[in-house]
Amino acid sequence: IVEIGGFSRELCGGTHLNNSANVGIFKIISEGSISKGVRRIEALTGEKAWELISRQDEWLKKASGILKSAPEQLPRIIDENLNRIAELEKKINCLKIEKSESENDKTIETAERIAGTPIITKKYPDIEDNITLRAVVDRYKSKLPSYAICVTSGTLSLVVALSDDIVAKGLDASKIIKEISPKIKGSGGGKAQSASGGGTDASGIDACLDQFKKIVRDNLK
Repeated sequence: IVEIGGFSRELCGGTHLNNSANVGIFKIISEGSISKGVRRIEALTGEKAWELISRQDEWLKKASGILKSAPEQLPRIIDENLNRIAELEKKINCLKIEKSESENDKTIETAERIAGTPIITKKYPDIEDNITLRAVVDRYKSKLPSYAICVTSGTLSLVVALSDDIVAKGLDASKIIKEISPKIKGSGGGKAQSASGGGTDASGIDACLDQFKKIVRDNLK
């Protein structure tokens, strides 16, 4: 048992030093909880610690060179760049939604209809996040009193939306997405009116959308 200062006592596989001064430099590399009331510190000492510090210094110099700033300014520069990137991504997503508007109108016009309800299925390969995909679905919903919608993104996100009158006829978006998402090796869930999911197999996208149409047809006829 190794005891330190009366506040730490633990089993050790063997003590390897005659004096704590032999440790040399002590560089903590991680710290975290491993169980209730117990935390673990991982560290390097001696030559290995110096090697890590040397590598970190090189990384810092490279980062300073790339961002053309002094090391002490890196946190501020990185934070500003991340904020700028986030704003640009928002603008790009807005443009993608606006671009989809004209396509959406055509999709509505050409959509298969059952008892006046359009069955809308569409792939949006340029959309890369679920939030933007849902925004596109909201645009459809704002134009239609009755609808059955299933759309996918370039990252294989999947959104299903059903109007209240379709839900009243027995269809459930959550059940549908659980049935069709395995075709893209995925899963999903949600509520009767709206559900979302995703997968990993792009080769199953068409089969996924076709299955959605079949489910809606079979239940609305």
